[in-house]
Amino acid sequence: MNLASNWASLKKIGEREMEFFAKSIHTIDLEQEQLVERAAPESFQKFVDELFVYINENKSIRRFRERSINTEVLSAVLQLIDSENDQVFQQKATIIANRLLREEIAVQDKVKNLAMLRKGSFIQAIAREKEDHFMYLLAKVQHSPFIDDDELILRTGFPKNQKGIWKSCLIFLDKKTHHIKEIKVYSDNGAKYWENGFLEIDPLHSDDENTKLAFSYVDKTINKILKKFPQDRTHLRNNIIAYFKNNDFIDYDIMIEKCVAQINTENVDQETIVRLREELLELPDKRTFDRQFPAVPGSITARIRKIFPISQGIDLRVKDVEGNLYDKIFSIQDGTGKKYLQLAVDEENTYQEFLRPLQL
Repeated sequence: MNLASNWASLKKIGEREMEFFAKSIHTIDLEQEQLVERAAPESFQKFVDELFVYINENKSIRRFRERSINTEVLSAVLQLIDSENDQVFQQKATIIANRLLREEIAVQDKVKNLAMLRKGSFIQAIAREKEDHFMYLLAKVQHSPFIDDDELILRTGFPKNQKGIWKSCLIFLDKKTHHIKEIKVYSDNGAKYWENGFLEIDPLHSDDENTKLAFSYVDKTINKILKKFPQDRTHLRNNIIAYFKNNDFIDYDIMIEKCVAQINTENVDQETIVRLREELLELPDKRTFDRQFPAVPGSITARIRKIFPISQGIDLRVKDVEGNLYDKIFSIQDGTGKKYLQLAVDEENTYQEFLRPLQL
């Protein structure tokens, strides 16, 4: 069947009007090391529509470029678009799904004593925006358990929310020129097999570039907006540095939301916090770095520095810290109202130097 005779009616994806045609579903079964093709009922189209919308509008993505148009996945995608034939689509979709199965088997063999890759469904779909402009979707999604109301038995189906989308790729193509215009990839973790081994594509920006750019512009924005709040500015900056140094994989929006949420609202007014959050979240688009990338802590030369006055002649100086500083230092108060700091100590000599009974 020719694709041209089977395009669905126009549907809105954000600001885009798209025509949908073909879709395929395969279950990736690593335990049995097999691929199971599943029927795609008409009712499944709604889920695919929503998947296109979410992945196209999702900002927590990383942009990639083709390594070569002759790789197994990209060449198959270009061929099926050239043919606009349903049978060719299904053949090429199966080739692509088998490649993912082989890649996941290889990855599982490497980490079998550490973790298990998750069983899920692999979805592929094609949509057309204009005469020669296509979008090709690849997504691995979670199997979600549910109770069948009619038969009252446990079944598995597809997730109703975005948390069930583990990995996705959206490829924008020009059929006339064979040009791949854009590749957007989302991953729920830092595993590189999806883009490097399976898709065989390369990031537009290196991990080192992303780390440097993200921290540099975040640091400048914090210094600008929290200039009148030096204590809170230092606190937030320290949290950002610690986040980069203690997380292998950065989801930029999550990092910003978590760190900004720790600002003391008794010190900083709500208007300033809202402005800060908005400007920080706009940075990846304005300064052209990715919202998802593996962190390279060595690329950040800034260190956590802070001097806390304790009492006459005594200051607590923090140069750098692994993890959250406030998980290591606590304020306590004795029965008379006298205040102390309690610190976690790793250095035995320091601990012994101050060892004596403490009456609280």
